[in-house]
Amino acid sequence: MANVALLMPLYDPRGVLVEEVERVRNDPAASGAWRALRAQLGQAVALAEPGGSPATREAFAALGVDVRLRSPRSHFMWALVEAALELDAEYFFLPDSDRLLHWLLAYPDELAELPARWGCHDVLSLSRSERAFASHPPTQRLTEGPAMALIARAIDLVGADPFSGAYLMSRRALTALAASEAPRDECIYAEAFLAPARAGCSFGRWVVEGLEWETPDHFRAEIAARGREVWLADFQSPAQWEMRARMLAGWIDRIIAHENEVLRSRDAYSRRGAGASAAPRALRADARRGRRGL
Repeated sequence: MANVALLMPLYDPRGVLVEEVERVRNDPAASGAWRALRAQLGQAVALAEPGGSPATREAFAALGVDVRLRSPRSHFMWALVEAALELDAEYFFLPDSDRLLHWLLAYPDELAELPARWGCHDVLSLSRSERAFASHPPTQRLTEGPAMALIARAIDLVGADPFSGAYLMSRRALTALAASEAPRDECIYAEAFLAPARAGCSFGRWVVEGLEWETPDHFRAEIAARGREVWLADFQSPAQWEMRARMLAGWIDRIIAHENEVLRSRDAYSRRGAGASAAPRALRADARRGRRGL
């Protein structure tokens, strides 16, 4: 069986995930799925933001997760990659912490199937189903959707979904990502598939329901008081649109850089091939000249 480690970012300044952890602990199906998953993992680590809720860190620790404070000097996902490569594991399951809790609560049987799939590919795209993707607001669908299509084309994987909120990657794929020259920011969400593709890593895809939109879980009380439509209208603020548009621009920059690097590699390979084939031709020409001189 593959040696797999789980690593997840943990940022919860309002402490709302404490209630979600309790929901998992008190739900027989969710808690059973977590215990089964945890038994298949070598290590389970959460990298917590220093400014996050201490109560949330304690709640995750009670689940059997090794909670560590991360340095605030780098983007949290890039820090997660660095921390993963320090662990003794062959494969890495990297979900957002809130996505993992939602998956356990909403689709525990589906998540329980995950261990049967790890170790088969360097990168397993945990792709949201059509329904799960549609559960997200337009701020995400209209920015993630175009980038997903471009990345799927770039890596030749129909339905690739690098923005689903969870990754399953081999050490080889994660090493390629860490070696990337991509900016250490939100570009990582695109580069997580592009860098392994350039390194020749293998890809697979698993369509899931459990990675539907989880953010409303953070606002249960507010949604109950104001109604989902009112809350959602406020959530999709101009600032949210601007942030998502900037992320899309960064992802497209990485796709262009990826395509250019692939073209350069192909050109270099072609030139090497042309040089190698020219050498025998030169030798044959020399031999013919030599025969004529006899």
